[in-house]
Amino acid sequence: QDAQNKYNELVSQGTIGGLTEQIASQQKVVESVKVSLQEAQTKYNTVKGQFDEATNKINDLEAQITVQQSKVDALSAQLATSEAAMQEASEALNNAQQAYDAATDETAKAELESQLAAAQTNLTAATEKYNTANAELNNENEILSSLQGNLETVKSENQTAIDAYNEAQSILAQAQQDKVTADNQLASFQQSLEATKASIAQAEKDVAAKKDLLDAAKKSTEELTKLV
Repeated sequence: QDAQNKYNELVSQGTIGGLTEQIASQQKVVESVKVSLQEAQTKYNTVKGQFDEATNKINDLEAQITVQQSKVDALSAQLATSEAAMQEASEALNNAQQAYDAATDETAKAELESQLAAAQTNLTAATEKYNTANAELNNENEILSSLQGNLETVKSENQTAIDAYNEAQSILAQAQQDKVTADNQLASFQQSLEATKASIAQAEKDVAAKKDLLDAAKKSTEELTKLV
């Protein structure tokens, strides 16, 4: 009787019917999130192409800027060296001029005049070198500024594509998570259904076994009664 009661209880609970309905409903959810995932993937693939193109442009310009900045830095150092050399040549010329002006001996003055001319030549050469370096630095700075301006323009022009990619990436990640959650829930319902079916099958076996025992006992009693 206990086995029969357990079996009746399992069947009367309507667990199988309820789980079957849940599974059918969850399968619809799985199909829905699958469609959403496919749509999110398609959108992502579309905007990723535009994003990659924008990113390549930006990366290319940033690489050019890095190279150009190195040129500017090197020329700045070169200009500082040229300026120091020009300053040194200017001081040497001043010293030579003062010595020449102070000299009274004609022989000494003639020698100092030669030194003065050499100092002037050195200053002229140092000044030309400085001017050349300065002009080159100004030119490279203009190129650097142009590249930086181009970078800002490209970033601005492609901001929409970048924003669209970031949004699509976020939506895709959420859709992937939703799909995993829906699949896991469906699997859980299916496992519960199989476990319930197994419990009912076992209960049926228990009822059958108890019935066999009762039948055997009843038969034995009848045979004993006949013998009496």
